[in-house]
Amino acid sequence: MSFPAFLLTKLSRLRLAGGFAVNREEREGQDPDENIEAALLFAYDLFRFVRPETDLKFATVFYPNRTEGSRLRAEANLSLKYEITKDLDWVLAADDSFESGPATADAGKHDWGVMLSLAWEF
Repeated sequence: MSFPAFLLTKLSRLRLAGGFAVNREEREGQDPDENIEAALLFAYDLFRFVRPETDLKFATVFYPNRTEGSRLRAEANLSLKYEITKDLDWVLAADDSFESGPATADAGKHDWGVMLSLAWEF
């Protein structure tokens, strides 16, 4: 999904967006819940177009719950792409999902991951 750039230069882009989302949760042994959430996006991209080309991207979306006022969800992504040769890149990425009110008391509030990969364009 792409949003119009709030601030755009030759080497960077800042995007801000907002809206509403409906979230339907089905937990085992309970009736489904439908929640209305605000959706607030902040994204920043930084580019380098000379060799080695480099892209740094960060995006986070906050979902404050409007039905249950104290609950918050958030998703964050960070990635760095570094050119090795013309069509071959290293990619390092990290993401985090946050839930202030997980389904069970023993469940963690964060779910995160890190990935290192090679990307080839053809």
